[in-house]
Amino acid sequence: MGAREVGYMFSSAGVGALLGIIVSGRLSPGRFQGRVILGAAAGFSSIMLVVSNSEILLISMALATLAHFGNGLFNISALVAVQIRLTEEIRGRVMDVYAISQSVGLLGGLWTGTLAVSLGIRTGMMVEPSILLIMILTILVTHKSVRNLH
Repeated sequence: MGAREVGYMFSSAGVGALLGIIVSGRLSPGRFQGRVILGAAAGFSSIMLVVSNSEILLISMALATLAHFGNGLFNISALVAVQIRLTEEIRGRVMDVYAISQSVGLLGGLWTGTLAVSLGIRTGMMVEPSILLIMILTILVTHKSVRNLH
């Protein structure tokens, strides 16, 4: 695809992320907060696996919107979960580390791009969501405290 189609995909992702953030802001941290966080992350990763294999622009745009809805929901829900569990004395320092970890996560594009060049765009795009799904499943199975976060 060309620059126009890439622009459509980024716009679709932005719309989805904004909607996820808005919905997350309307949810109160409740009994199922851990499941919302893990479900949103798993939804994002799973849908991105499908996007990486989609050849139809409109379907890819709809999927990108849905995937990034999950990403926005995950990010804000996780941020709320961290914020409400911190004491005032350490909140600033922890949030600094949290912000740095979010920025480092963007470096995934660096190795995803490298894999896309060496393995092909579809395979390269499938690596990171696959790793994330394995991590999410591991947390879901082994960490009851995260699963039952409320």
